[in-house]
Amino acid sequence: MKKLILFLFALILLITAFPQQWQIKNYSAGYRVFEYGSKGNNPLTISNFLKDPDSYNNFLNNFPYNELTGNPSTTNLHSFYLNAEIGKQKGRTNFWKKHNIQFGLFLTEYDGRRTGTISNVTYQLNSDTSRIAYQYSITHRHQFLGINIGFNRRFTLAKNFQLLLGLHLQTGYTIRNRYKQQIDTLIYGTQIGWLQTTTKMPDLKGRKHFQTQAMIPIGFEYAFTKKKNYAVRLEFDFGIVDNRYRMKKFYDREAHGAGIWFIYKTNQ
Repeated sequence: MKKLILFLFALILLITAFPQQWQIKNYSAGYRVFEYGSKGNNPLTISNFLKDPDSYNNFLNNFPYNELTGNPSTTNLHSFYLNAEIGKQKGRTNFWKKHNIQFGLFLTEYDGRRTGTISNVTYQLNSDTSRIAYQYSITHRHQFLGINIGFNRRFTLAKNFQLLLGLHLQTGYTIRNRYKQQIDTLIYGTQIGWLQTTTKMPDLKGRKHFQTQAMIPIGFEYAFTKKKNYAVRLEFDFGIVDNRYRMKKFYDREAHGAGIWFIYKTNQ
């Protein structure tokens, strides 16, 4: 992965060194949603992701609990893109006649995902109140800002339809990374039903880190104007995600998604 990143950044430097040989083919705005395995699926497994893990572990050691729940669901990452696509003027080689380079910026949604609970539950069978629970829960929220670059090749399927295949890479840095925490008091009685009070606690700061994704996009592009300068593309993406917390096994890094792009072609 690091070698691929270095290669693509070297390619950017090469392009900027000889700008007169390149021309902009199109501009695009896009949206993708990716799905991949989560890390830190319950309150007992998130301390390594925090800036101050010692204080958090001290809190856990002083919070009595007899129930633990987790959230085994996957992470859904929603990303928004602003890109440009460039190609060699007149395609001096056969490769550049068929391939373009796409690059730009992306920003992910500031999403939220519950990471489970720990609870201290007691039962009282000699009064109306039969169950009392003190429940501690955490919601993880984070957001990435970064750059993306890749190769694209298009194949004509029909008059206004094209198939796009490519190899894309994006790397982003966490501009926001927080763990929102709260304690709920839950009381149940046969006469009173459910009663709940919530105590908000200060957010925990997560460690800032880079996250990189490599993917193969398969897109179906339709030009919906007579001059073919406006197009929309539906896309499916298959690849891997990598950051400091993931193992090197493929099953731990697999990521797949889908997206939609709106494209303005310069027709150059």
